[in-house]
Amino acid sequence: MDNPRRPIVYWFSIATALSALFLIVAGAAVTSTGSGDAVPDWPTSFGGWNPPMRGGVFYEHGHRMIAMFVGLMILVQFVLMFLFKMPKKLKVLSGWALFLVIVQAILGGLRVLVVSNEELQQSAMRLFGVEHIDPVRVGVAVAHACLAQIVLTLTFAMAFISSRFYQELQKGFVFHAKAASPVKRPGLGLGGLIFAVIFVQLVVGAVMRHINAGLAIPDFPLSFGQIIPPFGSLPNDPNAPMPVTDRELAFQVAVHFAHRVGGILIAILIFINLLNASKTRSQPGFSTAVWMTGLVIAQICLGAAIIWTEKSVHVTVTHVLIGATLLGLTALYVIQRRSRTEPMTTIATTQKEALA
Repeated sequence: MDNPRRPIVYWFSIATALSALFLIVAGAAVTSTGSGDAVPDWPTSFGGWNPPMRGGVFYEHGHRMIAMFVGLMILVQFVLMFLFKMPKKLKVLSGWALFLVIVQAILGGLRVLVVSNEELQQSAMRLFGVEHIDPVRVGVAVAHACLAQIVLTLTFAMAFISSRFYQELQKGFVFHAKAASPVKRPGLGLGGLIFAVIFVQLVVGAVMRHINAGLAIPDFPLSFGQIIPPFGSLPNDPNAPMPVTDRELAFQVAVHFAHRVGGILIAILIFINLLNASKTRSQPGFSTAVWMTGLVIAQICLGAAIIWTEKSVHVTVTHVLIGATLLGLTALYVIQRRSRTEPMTTIATTQKEALA
């Protein structure tokens, strides 16, 4: 029997997922504008809660305020799951989301303090056995960025699992009345693989952004005019605004090139997945597979535009937004494919009606 309070949880979960997505956009804006160190203290901002919103402070302090709002949303969502006696899986997911968003906040604070607090710097360098704080800063920043993607995925999953559409899938309903006999679940393994590869791609992308390797390869679709970068003879300009050693440049180029290769691999896997899903259009997930295909095409175009516009802030932030959305949609696709697909009765229903 459907929980009469499920629609409340569903719509609140939708709002939480959208706010988490907006938080990722805000975080991308902080990195893209170089505003991560604009506010030197944490959890306050210049010792207070309402600093002058000028320059990088607008992005960094704004990011913190949005993060506080998202954390509050996830806390309320957690309470609602128990208050309204939602299924156990939703309680577990909301518990993980709450725990991880707290860890996320702590990592965000460490990212700030590890740069501005000299005592913490020394402790961190001794702990990790490094001579400079930069590797620690990058590591914390990347962990912060990747954990944000996990929290976002959890919010997407909770929004979908609390929907009427998912409840009907669990009962055995299908999109199309023609599916009158049990069928196997297609694309489960491939969907899981795509999700894993996208997550790794986002990790590589976070590393690339935080080591300033976004333009390490200045041309596209080629790399220094070749298919594979000439690692043995990379052009290193000692007069560049941010000069690096030959070894550092090679690492930046390797990370950047790996991100490009990862994008191609993901596109191939998603196109194969669409072909597989199109063979069983009556099954859950086909429309999601179509959306995944459209997003990966847009993502490749945005990646190229980042190079051609020399890291336009708007293009870069949109690229991060689409990447996060693609990860969340892939998670929904996996959940849909794991749902029961054999219909109990020949009842036609549409996704639009099911989500009402």
